[in-house]
Amino acid sequence: MKTEYKFIKFVEHTRNNLPNWWEIMNIKENDGIGIIEWYPRWRKYIFMSASADYIFDKTCLKDIIAFIEDVTKERAKK
Repeated sequence: MKTEYKFIKFVEHTRNNLPNWWEIMNIKENDGIGIIEWYPRWRKYIFMSASADYIFDKTCLKDIIAFIEDVTKERAKK
């Protein structure tokens, strides 16, 4: 599964017996800009921005969507 893209990377974290979550980092500044995590109510992975002040262009949004699709496929295999 791809975890590094042109401007962002995804760093995996684990919790006690809960689905993994990924921190989204800005590659240039190594800053946390959001997370991808399992949202049980919707039974889907979701993106949550770390701040309302962050802005994303279509390249970053496409990369976030591609990553969510990949982790969803991985979860379905398990």
